Amino acid sequence: MKTIFLVTGNSGKFNSLRHGVAGYPIKVLRNRGEIAEIQADTVKEVAMAKVTAAYEKLKRPVVVNDGGFVIPSLNGFPGPYAKYILKTLGLIGILRLVQGTNRFCYFETALAFMDRGMREPQVFMDILQGKIAEISNAEILELAKKPLPQHLWSDLAYIFVPLGQSRPFGLLSIEDFENWRQELRRRHSYYRDFAEWLVHR
Repeated sequence: MKTIFLVTGNSGKFNSLRHGVAGYPIKVLRNRGEIAEIQADTVKEVAMAKVTAAYEKLKRPVVVNDGGFVIPSLNGFPGPYAKYILKTLGLIGILRLVQGTNRFCYFETALAFMDRGMREPQVFMDILQGKIAEISNAEILELAKKPLPQHLWSDLAYIFVPLGQSRPFGLLSIEDFENWRQELRRRHSYYRDFAEWLVHR
C-alpha cells in the first residue's frame, strides 16, 4: 500500500482523488497546510510549483490538484486565476461577461506528484468540456446562501454544463452526480493514469 498526501483545504478535491484511485493499493491522506498561490500562465506551471513547495515542506510523497476555468470566447479568461475571479466577480459577474458570446468553456486540471528521488514533479492533465448555463441571478443568489457540498470542488459547478448533460453538474442529485462521474471515469480518467503510474514506479 502506497500512502500519499494531498495538500488541500478543499473537501471536494480530497473526495474526488480518493474516489479516483479507489481499487488501487493507494491510501490518500489529507494535509491542510497552506501553500502560497503561485502566479503563472498555465495550470501545469502552478501545480508543479505548488507540489514542489509542498514536498520541500513535508518531505513526504505529496499531490497537488490544481485547476483552471477557460472560456475561449474571452481569450481563455479566467484560466488559472479562476479562484481569484470567483472571489472578485463571482458567478454573476462571469455570467454577465459571457452574455452574447459563445458559451463553450472547459475545466483544465493538473494533478502533480512529487516524492524523494524525483528531479521534477510528474504531472497528469485533464480537460472537461462543456458550456456555461443559462441561469438567473436569482438562482445564483439562492445557491450562494448554502455551503458548497463536499462532493463539489468549486462554485463554478453551478454554472458549468458538461457535454452530454442538460444541467450544471452542481445541480445534480448526489446519485446522478455519482453516475455521471463514474461514466466519465469509464471513458477516461487522469486519476487512473496517475494510479497506474504510481503503483508501477
